[in-house]
Amino acid sequence: MDLVSIFAPLFGIAFVVERILESVFNVVENFPQVTAMKNSEDAAVKKRWSEIKQVLTIIIGFILGIVITNMLGITFFSQLRGIGEINPNTDMLISGALAGALAPYAHQILEALLNFQKLMNAQKEKIEKGNVIPPSGD
Repeated sequence: MDLVSIFAPLFGIAFVVERILESVFNVVENFPQVTAMKNSEDAAVKKRWSEIKQVLTIIIGFILGIVITNMLGITFFSQLRGIGEINPNTDMLISGALAGALAPYAHQILEALLNFQKLMNAQKEKIEKGNVIPPSGD
């Protein structure tokens, strides 16, 4: 099994968790008390909301990652070579926690992949137009 097949479900779960967290915080940040904290003139109050949001993101991300991984029965570590026999329940728990931990970075990872794809397409166009000499096969 190739690495893409192994990492794709984990990244997919991380992206779903990230979207759920984003939606939840869009709603929560409309509550008057939270809006007041977020838009406060006092830097300490703003920092406090940022810290609360960061902690909640980690906790909720872990929980959602574990729940989704268990619902789908994804066992990430059992697919890696060189790792001994792992209990499937433990594997799903750790896989879910990893997916939840990746959630805050999922959007950045996806954006980086899309930027890489754009760069590759631009390079391909340059090669097709003859503006760039392709690397030799030597």
